[in-house]
Amino acid sequence: MGEYTSNGWFYKPDLGAKGKVEKDKFDAALENIDAVLKDLDDFASLAEKSSPASTDLLIIEDSVDSYNKKKIQIDTLPGGAVVVEEVIEKSDSGALTINDLDKTILCTNTAGMNLNLPSVSATEVGKRLTLVKASDQELKLTAADSDKIGSSGEGGYIFNDQALEKDVASVTIRLLTATQWFIVAKVGTWYAV
Repeated sequence: MGEYTSNGWFYKPDLGAKGKVEKDKFDAALENIDAVLKDLDDFASLAEKSSPASTDLLIIEDSVDSYNKKKIQIDTLPGGAVVVEEVIEKSDSGALTINDLDKTILCTNTAGMNLNLPSVSATEVGKRLTLVKASDQELKLTAADSDKIGSSGEGGYIFNDQALEKDVASVTIRLLTATQWFIVAKVGTWYAV
């Protein structure tokens, strides 16, 4: 005789244990494993989000608090979070908008491209932009107003004109102040003017 664990994963027989204390420990261990498997089963049934946002929440088990489950916002993770940004393709030169920020732009114009950053304010501080050069022609990013990009002058620009860096060159910038973009990462040869 015996019974199943609360989630029905294991059968707890009455036989095989050496006394009540050992049987209770054995049954408790099976219940614990059963609960973990139930959590895994629930986890597997969840839909996957393809483009996480920095404000999304994650479920964690807090190692400092006996592995109790807690929630944490992605952008509060130590060292920042790697968030898959929305990737959009652009093939025409022209003005970017505030809505293009916090995205990756795949620049595909085979005749070269000149993109212009939008006018920004303190509201946009912290926003990012990533450009990927998918052409062997020049890719130029010009600051709005009197803004600077890295070491560029006011209203200046950065560019990559290296033909061999097609599909390799990229740059990620982040707005530090209402007038200063910081180059967070770059691959390839980028010049500031």
